[in-house]
Amino acid sequence: MSTASATVPSRLADIVGPSNVISDPAQLAAFAIDDKNPFSVVRPPSTAEIIEIVKFARKEKLAIIATGARTKLGIGLPPRQYDIALDMTRLDRLVSYDPGDLTLSVEAGIPLHKLGAVLAEHRQFLPLAVPYLDQTTMGGTIASGVDGPLRQLYGTARDYLLGMEFVTGEGVAAKSGGRVVKNVTGYDIHKLMIGALGTLGVITRINFKTFPTLSASRAFIATFQTVERACGMRNRVSQSHLGPLTMEIFSPGLAHLFSSEPALRIAETSIPENVFPGTRWIFISGFSGNQNTLTRYETDLRKMAEECGAVDAAILEAFRPHRPSH
Repeated sequence: MSTASATVPSRLADIVGPSNVISDPAQLAAFAIDDKNPFSVVRPPSTAEIIEIVKFARKEKLAIIATGARTKLGIGLPPRQYDIALDMTRLDRLVSYDPGDLTLSVEAGIPLHKLGAVLAEHRQFLPLAVPYLDQTTMGGTIASGVDGPLRQLYGTARDYLLGMEFVTGEGVAAKSGGRVVKNVTGYDIHKLMIGALGTLGVITRINFKTFPTLSASRAFIATFQTVERACGMRNRVSQSHLGPLTMEIFSPGLAHLFSSEPALRIAETSIPENVFPGTRWIFISGFSGNQNTLTRYETDLRKMAEECGAVDAAILEAFRPHRPSH
């Protein structure tokens, strides 16, 4: 570490306080990206401090990378320079929420599971069925551009992200879009931030349109000996009158991973061991509705699976696509 770099922690401490700066090498290792550690980790409590940190880094020609729960730091190319890790987890507030208007505004560091619990109280949710759901933050989810199977019905985040506030590389607070649907006008600059991995600015606040919670739901699983038959099942469902929530095909290897030791280290699963055999192709589809609708889906899907040559088929109760196991 150069002499200039050695002064970084103390200068950051002047902005956020010594207790919110990490410089211990053992702790810095937890923020490593491709085996490259930052000189310091700083935990700002608000946008005002982020602005000061960015201005300081710009003046000293230091590179900043914003982080949250650090579940997706391996996405993207290795950084050419990595001096300061900007830990956004202190910015974890639900800024505003109007259940009647189906809109909310949150800070970037709020965990998805925390937000999901609040929305569930009003029978609403965000269709962000992303990996590491019990750990990841909203800012990291949007910055990484990761999606889940619910995109097939609800679209991706860009379809229900109404606006955003962020700090530019010059240390300027900026905003794009609005807090409610009718106020979203002009250029959708905030949508450029989706999947940009924080390279276009530090996301501080995000505004969303929410959705009513799904009614009773189920998952239909059918196994096939060949990928051709599994794809045939997919085509039959796509061309039918049914409109499932999700529809996916897993190879034998991928199906085996769901019950593997590495998967169980990420999250526990309630899927029975015999449902995902590691020797067959898996077709899985989620659907929801009242009891009559669920019965119709099950009857029609079982018939289609039999006609497409399925080895067997099963129904999983209480399918929760917005809370994936893996």
